[in-house]
Amino acid sequence: MPYKYLSLITLLVLSSYPLAQNIVTSIHPYTSLVQQLIPEAKVTQLLAAGASPHFFDPKPSQMRAVAEADLIIINGGVDEWLKAMIAASGSKAQVLDILELLGDDLPITETALIRGEAAADGHDQEDDHDHEGINAHIWLDPIMMIEAMKRIADSLINSYPEKAESLKLALEKLIRDLQQLDSEITAILSPVQAEAFISFHNAWPYFAQRYGLNLVMEIVPSPGREPSIQRMAELLSLIQEKKVKAIFAEKQLSSRPAEIIAAEAHIALAVLDPVGGDAETSSYADLLKFNARIIREALE
Repeated sequence: MPYKYLSLITLLVLSSYPLAQNIVTSIHPYTSLVQQLIPEAKVTQLLAAGASPHFFDPKPSQMRAVAEADLIIINGGVDEWLKAMIAASGSKAQVLDILELLGDDLPITETALIRGEAAADGHDQEDDHDHEGINAHIWLDPIMMIEAMKRIADSLINSYPEKAESLKLALEKLIRDLQQLDSEITAILSPVQAEAFISFHNAWPYFAQRYGLNLVMEIVPSPGREPSIQRMAELLSLIQEKKVKAIFAEKQLSSRPAEIIAAEAHIALAVLDPVGGDAETSSYADLLKFNARIIREALE
């Protein structure tokens, strides 16, 4: 067989070699985007739709998936439990911690939320799942996710150089899609930028900052902690002072505190979904547009 034909066959074999055959992700937004970037890979998502990343109890099958993974993608902060799983499973997978990879590019800390006030103002902004004070909910900002997907693509290219061109093309398309998504969300939310609202917990600062929304406070400083009487009184005072138009619960967490405040203040109550993965939020784009529409409807 002529050498040039042998080379062509070799290239075809290399190009069809499975890329990162077993990838594990913690939450649905990363699953959705990684599948767009690497459609031929097997992606295992640990957190079920409707569950909160703040509370997770692994199954034996999930521990096996972690042990057998080639690549594990962790957001950081909200899914710190995955690091314990990796250690316990003995996994030899490459681990990408997105918060660590983005580092200084992360603009929002727990002492500098949307109101632009430091923790010294007397508001309790503690959150036990943050990376050294950095707010972890970066996946709710599609522009931040462009940077995250660049880091993931770079890592895959280093591991699979024979796939460099196809990965670069897939990344370019994904970036265009995320930029288009950003434009669509901007258009959805532009009519309600001035309207004040309260979120359930601190999942929404990146989203609010990106789209110029008037997020004034959170009901609870972190999931699993009930708001104190003092905090409830402060929230009711802020609702009057800032003319808050709506308050938002979250699908994965108890809505009772939000219901009480909304009833007491006579303002609109709606439910957001920061994680997604069900029929209405089956893709990353669906998730962000779903929440944007809920926010607009509640604030109009």
